[in-house]
Amino acid sequence: MGTNPYYPDEGDTIWCVFDRDDNTEEMLDRAKHLADKEGYRIVFSNPSFELWYLWHYTDSEYPLEDCQAVIRQLKKAGRIEQYEKNQDVYEKLLPLQQLALKRAEKRLEKLRQRQQKVISRNSNPVTMVGELVTYLNSHK
Repeated sequence: MGTNPYYPDEGDTIWCVFDRDDNTEEMLDRAKHLADKEGYRIVFSNPSFELWYLWHYTDSEYPLEDCQAVIRQLKKAGRIEQYEKNQDVYEKLLPLQQLALKRAEKRLEKLRQRQQKVISRNSNPVTMVGELVTYLNSHK
């Protein structure tokens, strides 16, 4: 038994947040196609969501192998040394949010200038979390 798709009410927006993980190019293309078809917004991070947290502290554009590599960088001195998945770090990161937004947008702009697909295994590192944060900040 399938479930009925959810169609947002007027003014509502659905955001799909996901990481690269083990998704193939074909899976990523299919996710983008379905989101476009349904009018959903995508928030993609490559290699992982934690890249958003890391960009509060550093402007690094070097590819990172996987989520664990991002977390190792995040746990360096002066960052979130005791970081664990699902930990609430919002208050700690808030003073640095504008820096992270600029870094994420700069990286997205570079990919677009090169005409490189953002939702791709090859876009590492990239995160679109800043787009969602900007949206949420504008709807407070």
